[in-house]
Amino acid sequence: DGAIPSTEAPRAGDVEMGEAENDCQLDCYPYTFSPLLLFAQSSYFDKGHSNYNSVAQFFAPALPDVNMLDGVLYDRKNMLYEDLLTYVTTNRMLVPCCIDAHFTAMQVMSDMSAIYYDPLQATLSYVHGESYKKLACVLLLKCNLGDSQHLQDNKAWYTDGPDATPLRRTLYNLWKQIHTLEVKNLNIRWGTLPLDLDRYLLINSRHDPTDMSCQLTGNTCYFQTYLFGVLCKVGQPVLAPGAESIRLHNVDKLQSTTVAISRFLLEFFVPNAGKVM
Repeated sequence: DGAIPSTEAPRAGDVEMGEAENDCQLDCYPYTFSPLLLFAQSSYFDKGHSNYNSVAQFFAPALPDVNMLDGVLYDRKNMLYEDLLTYVTTNRMLVPCCIDAHFTAMQVMSDMSAIYYDPLQATLSYVHGESYKKLACVLLLKCNLGDSQHLQDNKAWYTDGPDATPLRRTLYNLWKQIHTLEVKNLNIRWGTLPLDLDRYLLINSRHDPTDMSCQLTGNTCYFQTYLFGVLCKVGQPVLAPGAESIRLHNVDKLQSTTVAISRFLLEFFVPNAGKVM
């Protein structure tokens, strides 16, 4: 029936029920998120768009004042990869990426730094400088978000011709080995950053609010990546002085938004107020 006995403090979106001696809560987590899409309206799906786009559309009624696609690289651009890297960096974009059926995402924080989220990890990773550039290039190439055909047809332009640059050589070398590269094994400098949060807001861990939430089943990584998008678009994260943690400008707005998402999930199969699930 969806009710899970619990002695923990209520989470954002959980609904308390019953007398004090028999309290229970409704857990809103979509443990099988994919089947929910079977019940979505026919106009829900966008052909050729990423799962991030699809999830954003699914939750759009719950976030009427938030454009979850603004500043997000959710589909392919017909751009050279060096131009795409500049575009992503300059506009401080969120880049969701699906690699081997697993979704992760990178949020650009400044001209040469970003936070990276993997739904299997409780901590946010931080990269800057050349490490940022390498991670960004790998994610863009892995997800084929730019003009890969140009790389294939113009080796000299990237490697040893008069137009070759260090960035173009890096892009070509990464592209040549892109099918064997794994993000976790990249030779870059990773840092980890906690969230400056003292409350549970769905996007983070109920046990330690400074950690991110992790996927609870194998088919919810794209839902978790969407939650990371909510953190970025609504919470507006910034690096604390010394890059020791992630601070959020809009914690109260993030709380009300995650409550709306939780309620939307709980009520999805009960569209009429008088209907009993």
